[in-house]
Amino acid sequence: MACPFKADGVPVIPVTSKTRAELLPLREALGLTATPFIAENGAVIGLPPGWCHARLDRPGSGRDGVVIKHPGVDVGFIRARLKVWRERLNVQFTRMGELSVKEVMELTGLDEPRARDARQREE
Repeated sequence: MACPFKADGVPVIPVTSKTRAELLPLREALGLTATPFIAENGAVIGLPPGWCHARLDRPGSGRDGVVIKHPGVDVGFIRARLKVWRERLNVQFTRMGELSVKEVMELTGLDEPRARDARQREE
């Protein structure tokens, strides 16, 4: 499936709540591997080599070869704060990362590969 805007020279930049792992096959299917993407609601920005600064960005080491930028707060800090809120406020909740793949499948209706990708947050 080709992206209609590519023919007009308009860069299509996917912006989604999905994880990078979930977005990778979609970008490949749409032929968008040469354009940046924004994943996890803005917590992850991916820059393909053609969009990187030669001296500031190291080449990406993942399957897609993109450089990853994290403009937000460190995920470790967020997880620590959530732990404190649980204890102080006696609030009960479960982060997706605390669920097993099987539990994600049951709660979301995703198949196993997609449930695994959905749990794969950037660190």
